[in-house]
Amino acid sequence: MSAVSLSVASAGRSRDAGLTLFEMLIVLAIIGVTTSAAVLGTSALNRDTRLEDEASRLAVLLQVAADEALVNGQPLVLEWSEKGYGFRRWLGAGWGAAADGRLATLRPMPAGVMLQRADGTPDPVTIGTDGLGAAVTLRLAAAGVVWDVAFDGVKANAALVQALP
Repeated sequence: MSAVSLSVASAGRSRDAGLTLFEMLIVLAIIGVTTSAAVLGTSALNRDTRLEDEASRLAVLLQVAADEALVNGQPLVLEWSEKGYGFRRWLGAGWGAAADGRLATLRPMPAGVMLQRADGTPDPVTIGTDGLGAAVTLRLAAAGVVWDVAFDGVKANAALVQALP
């Protein structure tokens, strides 16, 4: 009896037996992982993130400016043009460069991107020393994509408003 069981165990599978269920699941898992990596990779390549990056950067810089105004006791102002945007602080006799180097540098605007207040007024955004400034929404737009940066005097948040398919 032991000789029969030994010969069956040593015989193994024949060459034309096919794949086991476990082997088939492994192959399907590899195909699924490879396909999802390829799809995610190509969609990331096709997506233009310039506007999203700029909106996020502006939100962070507004929060840094609010912190600087609170700590230094000097109001700041956000000014912009077609070329870019930057922050300046009140020095008592006039506006000068912000103390924080991240704010003092003029940020060039990416090609085709427009920055404006959502309410349409051309006024710069004043950042007070008490964090109680009026809420303002800034709009970044380019090629049918619009991002809003809402600023309440202390916190800023960027949000997608419109995107063309």
